[in-house]
This record gives sequence, C-alpha cells and structure tokens, in this order.
Amino acid sequence: MDYCRSVLAVAGANFRRLKRDARVWFIFVFTALLIHYYLRPVINYGIDTGTKAPIYIMELLFCSATISVKAPKILFYIGMLCLLCDAPFFYPLKPYIIMRSKRTAWCVGECIYIVGMALLYAAFILIVSSLMILPIGTMRDSFSGALTDMVLGTGKMPLGEIANIYPSAQFSSEMIRYLYPSGAMMYTFVSVWVSFSILGLFMYWVSLIRRNVVCGMAIAGALVFLDPILVWAAWPNNYWILAFSPVSWTSVEQLNILAANHFISIPFVIAADALLVIFLFILIFQTAKRISLNGFLTEEA
Repeated sequence: MDYCRSVLAVAGANFRRLKRDARVWFIFVFTALLIHYYLRPVINYGIDTGTKAPIYIMELLFCSATISVKAPKILFYIGMLCLLCDAPFFYPLKPYIIMRSKRTAWCVGECIYIVGMALLYAAFILIVSSLMILPIGTMRDSFSGALTDMVLGTGKMPLGEIANIYPSAQFSSEMIRYLYPSGAMMYTFVSVWVSFSILGLFMYWVSLIRRNVVCGMAIAGALVFLDPILVWAAWPNNYWILAFSPVSWTSVEQLNILAANHFISIPFVIAADALLVIFLFILIFQTAKRISLNGFLTEEA
C-alpha cells in the first residue's frame, strides 16, 4: 500500500506542475486550432451542401502522407513531444522525492505519468475533433455524406472541383469505402495512445541516459519525421518497411485489411506495441537504478 502511494505521489507531483506551466496550455490550444484547420473544409462542405459527417472522425486526422504538412498526425506527435520535452523532469524537489519514495516507485511513477499524459492528449484530440464536427455531425455509423463526396466525388460536382473549393488533408478512399467510422476511430484512439506512450518512454529513456533533455527530444523527433519518408518509400510494394515506424501503425489505411499488399495487421500492432512498452519499461528501470542523484542536482544548477 505504501508502495502504491509512493508511485501515485510521484506521478501526481508531475501532473500538479502542469497547472502552472504555460507551455502545456499553449500546446493544447494550438492542437485545437490545428484540428479546426484540418476539419474546416469538411465542415464548410457539409454546411454548404447540407450533407452530414459522422462524429467518429479522429481517424481522419491520422492518415498517412508523404508530405508532413498534409499529415496532421505529424504535428500532433510533435505536440506530444513538446508536452514531455522536459523529460526526465528535472525540478528542485526531484532528488528528495527519489530518496523518499525509493527508486523503484519513482521509476514506475514517472512511467505512469508519461502514459497518463499520452492518454490525456489522445483523449483531447478525440473529444475536440468530435466537437468540431458537430455542426454537420451525425451519430450514424457510416462515412456516407460529406466525406464520401470529398473523397469520391459526386454526380453534381467532380472530385477535382471539390478539391479546389474545399482543399483538405489527404483522406484514405479505402477507409471511407470499407470501414465503419466507430471501429476505425476506436483503433486509432488506442493505437495513438500506445504510440504516444512509446515515443514518450523512449524520449524519457534517452534523456535519462544522457541527463540531457535535448538528446531525447532530438532523437524522438527524428523518428517522427521519418514516418513520411517511410510512407513515400513503401509505395508500391515495400510496405513492410512501415513495420519499423510506430507512427505509421496509427494510420488505419496502412492495415492489411484494406489492401492485401500491406504488411501491418492488427495482431502485429498489438504484439509490437506490447513488446515495445515492456522493453522500454525494463530499459528505464535498469537505467534508473544506476543514475546518480548528482545528475539531477547538476541539471538544477
């Protein structure tokens, strides 16, 4: 019981710091503006034509693209990295918290904080995207309406004309044709949460080794920006290389249920996510046992 209280105290200390951190509030506001920017063409088209779109729309924001600007998910990943950019969370009371809670509880508490922040940020994207689409939103579990028009075109307005009037991010036509929005959104939410967690844990581990917040941020950022390059290199018959990018696993259109030549499957994502999380927990735990408190005191100075 004392161990659990120590773990929660460590995680809680990190969460309490967020209320006074303007950086965190700026990231959440900027994320909401990004969501509005990328969904605005869909909303405008639906209002102008009287068509509807499902409120289960988070999956559209995590479609892959070979250009980062056309893939809002890259910007969301950068937002997640910025939320954890101070990993391994140096602050004046840190050495005393470690001594009071013991290293194991401190390590587990820090990891819980990272996973909790990933859940909070993923839930924020889910909720805000659903609220943004409400002016044309419907509870019907189908993409038919504004989204099918914008991806497939209509009899009254060809696809090229729609794209010129309502330029939007790249949406997957296969996902629109063959999947239910609620199922696609559920997969996206869970995979995004785990992917955010993996990236955050990896950044934390690198920063813990180097005792430098910049190293973890730089390497994790490089992994994020590698995703559009791998998406470009994967076409047309090299989709197996996407297995090396957890960022790509969050895109529903990369699953082999939509294309036989795609490598990534839901069982693969589940197994790979679980193994990576466990492996990173072990690495962090082993590194935390060897770290000197003098490293924290030096950073504070």
